[in-house]
Amino acid sequence: MDFRTQVAEEKKRLSQQRRDTEKRIGALESELSSLATEMKGIDAELAAIDAYESATAAPAPRKRRAPKADAPAPAKRTRRRRRASRRAEIVTAIASFGAAGAGRADIIRTLDVKGDKSAEQSVSNALAALKKSGEVTHQDGKYMAQAVEGAAPAPAEAAAEPAAEPAAEAAAAPKARRRRRTSRRAAIVAVIEAAGSDGIGRSGIIEQLNVKGDKSAEQSVSNALANLKKSGAVAHGDGKYSKPS
Repeated sequence: MDFRTQVAEEKKRLSQQRRDTEKRIGALESELSSLATEMKGIDAELAAIDAYESATAAPAPRKRRAPKADAPAPAKRTRRRRRASRRAEIVTAIASFGAAGAGRADIIRTLDVKGDKSAEQSVSNALAALKKSGEVTHQDGKYMAQAVEGAAPAPAEAAAEPAAEPAAEAAAAPKARRRRRTSRRAAIVAVIEAAGSDGIGRSGIIEQLNVKGDKSAEQSVSNALANLKKSGAVAHGDGKYSKPS
């Protein structure tokens, strides 16, 4: 076979190979088009599922606005509890003086807050509020709890009694604390007696004394109850305190 014939044969072979390759390209293009259509259908189904999940999902909780840097923390409830606890302590302190009544200085010494300007001002504010509400009366410089209202007022000269010397006040501090504990126990016994034969639980006593939420006052009530139970001043059974039979 001469060279010219070989070239013609090679050209014929390459031409056929090219036609076969074009057919393969066409088949692949057709398959790619089919796959692209299938992909679009899949994407549409995924989008429908996402829309369903968004519609049925629980709404995200609303974010609370962060307080301003200079804004005080909310403490209204805490302040109300503290005021109620202070007033209850003052009423109890006044009641511990009986019919003679108690002056502002007596109350401050009984509460052991003398020298604490903030606490002394708190006592003054509470006395004004208690007087306005009628829970205590004020006459001749003495405050009296409503329970002893109408008792004979203290002599006028008692109101003018000179203030104790600093050394005497320091010596009287333990007596003031004992008086405060005594007044606390007297208030607890009064609540238990008022409950009658049904008795009353610790939480009920705390609510009656209006000291719920004041951890220090609640602990004071628990300590007083333990001492009263130990001394036999109150009875305890089935989780309730009552008068001893």
